[in-house]
Amino acid sequence: MKKLIFAACGAVALTACNKTALLEEARPVPTKAATVTAATVTVRDGKLCFADEAAIEKTLSMLLGKDEQALAAWYDSLGFVSQEMAREAALEEFRSMSSLDEYPAFKAKYQGRFLFNDNLEEEDYQPYVAASRFAYEMILNADGDVIVGGQTVNYNYDSFEQTMYYRVAQAAANEDVMTRITQETKTNQVFVKTSKKKCWAWAVRNGAEVYVQVTAQKKNLFGWNDYKAEYSFRCRQRIGYDKPYPELANPDISQTFFTIGLGQVITTGRISCNSKLKLCSAPLLQYKVTAGYEVWSSGTGEAAAQILAIEI
Repeated sequence: MKKLIFAACGAVALTACNKTALLEEARPVPTKAATVTAATVTVRDGKLCFADEAAIEKTLSMLLGKDEQALAAWYDSLGFVSQEMAREAALEEFRSMSSLDEYPAFKAKYQGRFLFNDNLEEEDYQPYVAASRFAYEMILNADGDVIVGGQTVNYNYDSFEQTMYYRVAQAAANEDVMTRITQETKTNQVFVKTSKKKCWAWAVRNGAEVYVQVTAQKKNLFGWNDYKAEYSFRCRQRIGYDKPYPELANPDISQTFFTIGLGQVITTGRISCNSKLKLCSAPLLQYKVTAGYEVWSSGTGEAAAQILAIEI
């Protein structure tokens, strides 16, 4: 549940374009940045109630800026349990199993609420949130429901194969790019894997803001499990060019970028899985954020680093 903002982040260029690529379900992008305040939120039958989707986006922007303690206080004030919180509780139950003989009963208990990787050969048994939109696990209830304009709406995926965890890993496997920084064919996503550790990172544009979502897993008695890790980003030269990314001095762009220079590294410190790292704000729709980083986790190590090329 930890949300980390890179208040000092660099080497990002914004260029004009007509299209914005989104990795998750598209939503309207404002042409101007607005002051973000929480919409009026109430709870009914264990579901958050919003006037419309715009109210959801305002609240999400506010929540993404909170640390773990502030988030917990906000949820407590409403008496609400989010899908993300419910999944964390289920993970604790999963980790308390004494053997995999208990797994079928555990999976049956949560099958309709969370998603599972049914390919047992991949040794991935833990539950995943089913939210189909970026960060919606923060405002959906455990079943994926929210009330919008007086109507209950469900925003869950139907299968694990629809999630970014599956799609990013499959794209890496299909392109055979698991060797040390060889190809730069992936965009907005990266997957790094060693024999005992792996990590993901993918870029998402949510309105005016661009985030990089990260997660890491390690292999133990119960297959691949989430764990807290630190993530490192090394600034690369601009993809397809000889020159490094230029410093940005456009007054229309919020200056919250990695401030690292070419070849330098920024490390997050140990953070929770599914943390959302704020890369920058690009309030004008015609601006496309482009960047290039080598990415690795404390588990995979720098030797296994892969390239995250951002064009969004």
